[in-house]
Amino acid sequence: MEGINLVIAVIAFCLSVITAYWQFFRKPKLHILYEDIEPFRKFLIDEENKQKHQAEWYIRIQIKNTRRVIAKKCFGKILEWYTNGKNLFLFDPIKLHWVCNDPNDFSPIDLSYQEFDYIDIFYTDKRSKKLIIYTNSKPRGLPIDRLSYKDEHVFKIAIYCENEVSKFKYFRTWYEEVSNKNLLYPRVKEIAENELKKYVTAPNHALKRTGGR
Repeated sequence: MEGINLVIAVIAFCLSVITAYWQFFRKPKLHILYEDIEPFRKFLIDEENKQKHQAEWYIRIQIKNTRRVIAKKCFGKILEWYTNGKNLFLFDPIKLHWVCNDPNDFSPIDLSYQEFDYIDIFYTDKRSKKLIIYTNSKPRGLPIDRLSYKDEHVFKIAIYCENEVSKFKYFRTWYEEVSNKNLLYPRVKEIAENELKKYVTAPNHALKRTGGR
């Protein structure tokens, strides 16, 4: 009888290991990528309104699925925002736009194996010298059309999908001038979470650990 119980226990253990292994490899694997070149930093002109609108910079981040499982209903958010080292506590999470969707379509998308797409983060407005987050609505609290592109900003991007845990990364953005063209353009660089203290005074997660917001 003890031998039978032992066999049953071993079989149950093996099945649990196989199930866990199968569930792990039946999940997609998403990667967040940015390089400070085109097409991530893209210079676009409104062809229909050339006389009214100047060319603007659009910043997009690539999301890629590298596992042989469809990543279902993927969407992105900006969760935290810092300007000149200060935490913008009025900031609410902002849902972002996929490049493959129509300009006013903010619905999630599916990503097959080795498929990628870009998610819009912000664009510039030369006339007002502002950096504008690409979203379909104005979040409560944060005036997303009042961010000066001459300030330094740090933001946290999170990517979610139906069958995978969320992924997140921090990015820093600032402006540089190309003297021979008299042109300002946005620079964006990924920063590690342990580098945040170099650029911000009190990250959101640090405040939570110490009893803050």
